[in-house]
Amino acid sequence: MFPIKKLAGAGTRNKVISLIIIAICLFSMAISDTLAWCDFKQSKLSEFSGHGNIYSVILNKYEKDIDGNATTIPVQNANFDLYKEDSDGIATKTGGPYITDENGQIKVQELSMGNYYFLEISPSYGYDYDKDGEGEITKYHFTINKDRANDGTIEVIAYNQRLFADFETSQTVENTDDSKAESGDNDSDMTESTQP
Repeated sequence: MFPIKKLAGAGTRNKVISLIIIAICLFSMAISDTLAWCDFKQSKLSEFSGHGNIYSVILNKYEKDIDGNATTIPVQNANFDLYKEDSDGIATKTGGPYITDENGQIKVQELSMGNYYFLEISPSYGYDYDKDGEGEITKYHFTINKDRANDGTIEVIAYNQRLFADFETSQTVENTDDSKAESGDNDSDMTESTQP
């Protein structure tokens, strides 16, 4: 009742100004309540649909053979960090280290829109970084934007170069009667150390 009692003794000009201020305050309260309700409703819809402003990314790490041919063989135990770039291109680490699992995958959830990249810290044993001409590829960029609004998961493909090839060995045995017999076709992985 404060405004009404005060307005009764005030001049016309003061009454008009006071009524305008009261109207602005009431209008502001109504607008803020409406916006808050819309935000609440939108967040609940996002939760229900599984989308909204939260996204996931899956990095798939595959092998390139010693000749540089891409395969679908997964590479596990490769190490990565995740960075997000701001509008000026300045990157901030947002997660890691992540290690590829037995399927060669890293899964990261609850990412917001923006520009990101996986930075490969170290490849798995027996592999080297992927190559682009003479340089090594260590950054794998991806973007989450409005074009992906209906697709909650982004896929990133990465490769590692295999260092050693599989090789076959065979052994020839010379018998006392000068006949020869082959035995033991064995598959094995070449390692860095060579046997004498």
